[in-house]
Amino acid sequence: MPRPPRSAGAEKGTDKRSKRGTQAQAVWKPGNREQWATLLPAPVWRIEEARSLDNRPNVCSNTGACGLDRLTRVKKAVSEEQPMTKFTRRRTLRLAGLAVAGLVLWGPLQGRALAQGGDLVIFAAASLKNALDAINAQWQRESGKKASISYASSPALAKQIEQGAPAQIFISADLDWMDYLASKDLIKAGTRSNLLSNRIVLIAPRNGAQAVEIKRGFDLTKLLGDGRLSMANVESVPAGKYGKAALENLGVWASVSNRIAQAENVRAALLLVSRGETPAGIVYQTDAAADPNVKIIGTFPEDTHPPILYPIALTASAIHPDAAKFLAYLKSAKAKLLFEAQGFTVVSQGPS
Repeated sequence: MPRPPRSAGAEKGTDKRSKRGTQAQAVWKPGNREQWATLLPAPVWRIEEARSLDNRPNVCSNTGACGLDRLTRVKKAVSEEQPMTKFTRRRTLRLAGLAVAGLVLWGPLQGRALAQGGDLVIFAAASLKNALDAINAQWQRESGKKASISYASSPALAKQIEQGAPAQIFISADLDWMDYLASKDLIKAGTRSNLLSNRIVLIAPRNGAQAVEIKRGFDLTKLLGDGRLSMANVESVPAGKYGKAALENLGVWASVSNRIAQAENVRAALLLVSRGETPAGIVYQTDAAADPNVKIIGTFPEDTHPPILYPIALTASAIHPDAAKFLAYLKSAKAKLLFEAQGFTVVSQGPS
């Protein structure tokens, strides 16, 4: 996935890299089997090989338990033995191999334990934050139970689930990423349905924003001036894909395709406009309504892009006793009122 502009992903002047490697992101990221495979013991350890591990990213669970540092120390200790006997080498390689195997298994086992005994974990598209936070608070007041909701772009969340994250419920901002998980048997058959629909809109900073008639061939470059158009990633993030499709159908995409400020999710795209870093952006109607610093200056006709639907399903690994209950609550009349208060349309609960 292309990286977002610095202003979309981090404050200016912030360098996420350290001298000793890249820090793990604050999202669930269990040990990647492919990455661990690159760390399997070699016949002979070398000091330079051990030092190269310092440049690898640490892979941590969401509890902060990192195993890579432990393996690094083992590898360095072995490589610095001068000389190494055949017996010592064989014993150390065996121990290092066991350490790697344990680290590979730790992520899935830990995720399963968290799913059974901890909070109910839900992965939801970033555009759902305001509505789901309100629904979660109401559910907690009524039941005394709490759900832990992680918000990000739909592709990022789907990939996390594929890697073994302990999400019990997934709500995507389009059908494609739910289809992606379904093709890999990572959602429970019979629990999937379309929950919500939305609209995409053109926004600008509130001060001085002028309404625009969105029609075929409308002059978007004039609105941008010397600036850029803020959008979520147009190749993978649903809001960006919908926006690109609409501009293509309206015959406008070619004039602005090289002037897009792509963000990692729709809320990041919204923030660029809210801060005045871009003169305009394309986001969901519900996102625009949640930020007082932006104004909707035009709404894209629904026939210019694929239907905007939010499918929901239990994941295949859903074992939390409250997973099905919370999914049902999201479809209740109480939840419907809170979704509609944020500008969503609750759709029929048929198969998606």
